[in-house]
Amino acid sequence: MKAIAFCGLACCVCSENKDCVGCQDGGCESHGWCKNYNGCKEKGIVYHVEGQLVGDYDKCHTEEESIEMIKTGNMLFGLPCYCGHDCSKCVTYIATQTNNDDLRRQAQIFYKESIGLDIPLEKFYCNGGKTKNAFELCKECPFKKCCIERGIDACGKCSEYPCKEISDYQQKYVNKCNQLEK
Repeated sequence: MKAIAFCGLACCVCSENKDCVGCQDGGCESHGWCKNYNGCKEKGIVYHVEGQLVGDYDKCHTEEESIEMIKTGNMLFGLPCYCGHDCSKCVTYIATQTNNDDLRRQAQIFYKESIGLDIPLEKFYCNGGKTKNAFELCKECPFKKCCIERGIDACGKCSEYPCKEISDYQQKYVNKCNQLEK
């Protein structure tokens, strides 16, 4: 399958080796030294699955997320959000990544019963709090805004951490509700 290399480049536009069948089929002689190939094989990262146009990199929305995937095998938004919330365990995030309406309904019930918000099911869409496609309630997050204004990527990196606002919020919500254990 000569399509997308483990480095994320399209094999069809590569002029380096006209005889290469593509690294996903093990055809390149460079595998001994190629960090991308060996790292992706070791971490089990898939670019495109045969017969589909979906793979691990397809979930990345920025260059930073792709680099994080290559380095660690994890998505960038598997890391804590600005407030410290672990997006990778969030029911809304998991529902989006797995396209699971049962989990969307679970999150919908949580917000209605716990916070009194009646959010339509179709609004339960999130690719992580640090992405452009964050959950509706996270888009206007005051902690995200504060971090961006200060040029930091998490409240925990702030010289004033923990401020009263983040301390109260973390004590009440962060990693305590609307989560699934992986």
